[in-house]
Amino acid sequence: MKTGMNLIKAQLALELITKVLTETEYRFLLDQGTLLGLYRDGKFIEWDSDIDLAIISDHPTHETVSELSSVLKTRRINFRSYGQNIFIVVDGIPVGLNIYKRNKALRRFA
Repeated sequence: MKTGMNLIKAQLALELITKVLTETEYRFLLDQGTLLGLYRDGKFIEWDSDIDLAIISDHPTHETVSELSSVLKTRRINFRSYGQNIFIVVDGIPVGLNIYKRNKALRRFA
């Protein structure tokens, strides 16, 4: 059985990343297992191993990754970027930022 993450550290990591993202122009939301747990149970899923966030951008994903990377570097937050994803570790808690480009013509995400 998967043991999951320290839930207190996860809450603090989510608060830190939320604060950083709030200071940018990007809208973001909970994603994947993080969204499911907080919606369904009102808390993190105990056996989940990371925090998942989605960023919705009107800009090409590579520009968004570049801009967010600059913000994270300035804040001295450890991260790696792969394609349209940014992976952060805050006090041992992995945080995944999945970046989606809005398709305005179709009113959905590309």
